[in-house]
Amino acid sequence: MNTQPSREDAHLILRIYDLRNQDKLQKAREWLLTLFQARDMDEFREVCPPSWETYADFHRAVSFWQMVASFLTSGVLHATLFFQTDLELLAVWERIHHLVPELRAAANNPGLYRDLEVAAGMARRYLAGLGTAASAASLPGE
Repeated sequence: MNTQPSREDAHLILRIYDLRNQDKLQKAREWLLTLFQARDMDEFREVCPPSWETYADFHRAVSFWQMVASFLTSGVLHATLFFQTDLELLAVWERIHHLVPELRAAANNPGLYRDLEVAAGMARRYLAGLGTAASAASLPGE
């Protein structure tokens, strides 16, 4: 990855911001960050059965941030520039990380949400470099 952000990085961040504001994704993000509180897979299955809108909202919001995370982990998007403008990715990871091992097992996909996990670590290191405590209470939706 380049050490300096480019105009393309800035353009991609603005495009991501635009996508975040599309109605269905915005609704899904808001639900995930404010109402989703499943503590385990039993609660997840109760709150997000496959035929419910909450199931679609969960996957819509999490897969969006997984996609953004893949841009960061692959070096397509300048991580520092991104984290200077957005930490919602970390908030999403904080909401779901305790479910991920079981979600991976259920999907028979050990790499499920791997980029999101790695990018959340990158975000923590970014915050640590600023001398900022990265507690879930200081993140969006908390």
